[in-house]
Amino acid sequence: MWTLWKDIPADYSKDITDTDFLKSAFMFYDENKNLVRVTVADFLDYKKMGYEYEPGNTPWMNYRPQKRAVPANIRNLAKTAQAPDKTSFPLTLNKIVKVVVAKPSKGKADEVLVIEDIVTDNTKLIKFDVFVDDEDEKPEEVDRAEYAGAFTQLRHRVKAKESTGNLRLKLKELYENINIADDDRVAVTIVPTINGDAVTIGVLMVDLLDVNDISMIGYSLKDILMHSNLFDEMPKRNLIHLRRVSDKFMRYVSDKGMASDAESTSNGRVSNRESAKRLRTNKQERVRELIREEALLKEENEKLRQRIEAVTRKHFVRECYNNVLRARMAELADRLKWLNSLLQDISKVTGLAIEIPGELLQPGSVCP
Repeated sequence: MWTLWKDIPADYSKDITDTDFLKSAFMFYDENKNLVRVTVADFLDYKKMGYEYEPGNTPWMNYRPQKRAVPANIRNLAKTAQAPDKTSFPLTLNKIVKVVVAKPSKGKADEVLVIEDIVTDNTKLIKFDVFVDDEDEKPEEVDRAEYAGAFTQLRHRVKAKESTGNLRLKLKELYENINIADDDRVAVTIVPTINGDAVTIGVLMVDLLDVNDISMIGYSLKDILMHSNLFDEMPKRNLIHLRRVSDKFMRYVSDKGMASDAESTSNGRVSNRESAKRLRTNKQERVRELIREEALLKEENEKLRQRIEAVTRKHFVRECYNNVLRARMAELADRLKWLNSLLQDISKVTGLAIEIPGELLQPGSVCP
């Protein structure tokens, strides 16, 4: 599957760049019974391992769901969905969740759906599906145009009880499949299928593709009103979106009748900035603490790995010695049987009674 997926043409890079994943190592014995250490990066190119896959028929590679003829009515979807400002994050997926999320651009833009701070229980199998502008509400059917992707975690043993990860789903092709209208927001439906109560999500937004820095993209207008520090954190290369956000803000104020609220909100920006500054300081300190813990865990892991390698090597050497001793014992047993038959023949010819100690007929009992 990895090879077939890599061969599918795409306008983005499919190479894995996570160094922790690429350097993950496993121990094997080679054809000469030597203990070798192999990393994940060694397996990514199967041709380096000396074999190739036989070509086969893969009609599913060209499959594309039936394109929706009529765009979804975002206004109707918004009636049954939660707005980002009314959704309490982190959000536990113990039921189907539908959230209306703002888009950085209108219509069929080159965007990506970002779900961050996905906290999962490592001891459980977890899976949830993601749909965009889903009017049919058929969560059991994933071969539809509205299906964006899924998040899956297998059970695994680690010291930490929980893990944190992110999910990024490209939306440009999905926009074409659902024939999205000239909308500035989409309805995202998250359907927990396995152990949804064991996973929480912290951030849900739509971002421009390949934009990884903190920006105004993906935040609701309510978030912008209530947290003016987002303007302070916006990087310079995303200032191009400031005019778009400003226009959305003015439309939001006009439509919702919040002109008076905007004035009161501006009076509270100072306290909001101070609160945000304290929050950022606490987060930075927590990050530094986690980095120190990570360094200690890596050091301990390296020591354990070296000890395991040493014990494994000793075990292999002793196993070799045992094989040699077992072979010599078998050889001695054969020689003793031959000598026994020879002595019996001599006894018959000479008429002399030759007694052979019983322990010599069982060489394994000579040396305990």
